[in-house]
Amino acid sequence: MSAETTKNNKLQSNLGAIGVKKSLKSDLNGQNDPLVMQDELRGTEEKLHRRDVLSFLCKGAIATLAVGPLAACSSQISQHGHLLTEADLAQVQVGMSKQQVNFLLGTPDTTATYTGDVFYYISSKMETKSFLPAKEIDRRVVAVYFAPQIDTVKRVAHYGLQDGKVIDFISRETPSHGQEASLINQLFRGLGAKTNVFGN
Repeated sequence: MSAETTKNNKLQSNLGAIGVKKSLKSDLNGQNDPLVMQDELRGTEEKLHRRDVLSFLCKGAIATLAVGPLAACSSQISQHGHLLTEADLAQVQVGMSKQQVNFLLGTPDTTATYTGDVFYYISSKMETKSFLPAKEIDRRVVAVYFAPQIDTVKRVAHYGLQDGKVIDFISRETPSHGQEASLINQLFRGLGAKTNVFGN
């Protein structure tokens, strides 16, 4: 067997291994032309390379489509307002002045006067899903009550919703009826709407 025939047989074997079924051009002697075979092999390799690239791109697109809905369903939680911890509230002691409370907790969001002044610190927890407007899912109100005339801390309350009702998490009581209870309930009105008490 000649060296040229051996080379042709190897080329045919390589073409068969990569799935080439196209018949090769023959020369005048009826034998396969090595140059033609090399050109067809090169063309086939380019086609296979393009096919692999397209397959990779298609798989990437499918993966993106599969992950897309999961990302769209995820939610982000953000908090606004006075984010006071239990440690912050523990620092506020009976007998402290308004100036001391301002120093510890900051300027209140709103104030009121009943049988003495009250400082209200409001925080809000917002949930954002996909491209939907943010929804308020929780609200807390810390109230610092001052004794009349002497303007020193009388007590501290930490209000939130439990089972749909406003409750003081410190005393475990609901606000009593009257002007104070009415204001506290107003501070929790609209919880769960697409807007919050801070207007953003």
